[in-house]
Amino acid sequence: MRCSLGHLSSLLGVLFLKNQPYFVTINDSYFLEHSNLVEVLRKDSRLYLGVIIEVNNHQCFVPLRSEIKTAPKYRKAGYLLPSLARKNAGLDFRKLLLISNPTHITIQNEVKIPAIQKNKIYTDFDKISDRLNRYIKNYIKEVSRNRGDENYLYKFSTLKNYHEELGLKSTN
Repeated sequence: MRCSLGHLSSLLGVLFLKNQPYFVTINDSYFLEHSNLVEVLRKDSRLYLGVIIEVNNHQCFVPLRSEIKTAPKYRKAGYLLPSLARKNAGLDFRKLLLISNPTHITIQNEVKIPAIQKNKIYTDFDKISDRLNRYIKNYIKEVSRNRGDENYLYKFSTLKNYHEELGLKSTN
C-alpha cells in the first residue's frame, strides 16, 4: 500500500498534486449501493479527508469528527486535529471508507473547518498517511491471526466491510 493520487486523478480527469490531501463529501449513491455496511458514519454533510492509499485500486477516505477517542490506547486509530472550540477533534481511521468509483465522491474546494485544523492536515499529511497505512496493515495482520474483532482498535472499525478489497478471506 502506497500513497498515490494518480489512480483517482486519472479516473476523475482532474489533476491532483501528489501526496497532498483533499476534502470530499460522500454521495448518497455510495450509501445506497453499499447499504449493508456496518459501523459507517452516515451524515450528508460529513467532510472526509481524501487520503489516497491504493488497496487493490480502492481509495481510502477518512472522516473528520468533532470528537475522537483520545486515550493513549486509541492513538493508533486516528489523528488528533484540535481546534480552539473542539480540542478532541480529528480523523477517525476506524470509520474510513474504501471507494473505487469516483462518482461516489464530491470534491470540496472550499471547506469550513478552522484554519488551525486545515494547516495541521497540510503540514502533517505524511504523518497522517503513514499512520493510516500502519492502521490498515495492522488490521490485515490481526484478521489473518483471527483477532480482528478482539482488538479494541478494530472492534468497531469499518474495515470489516472490506475484506474482499483488502485481500482477506471472508469470515462469514
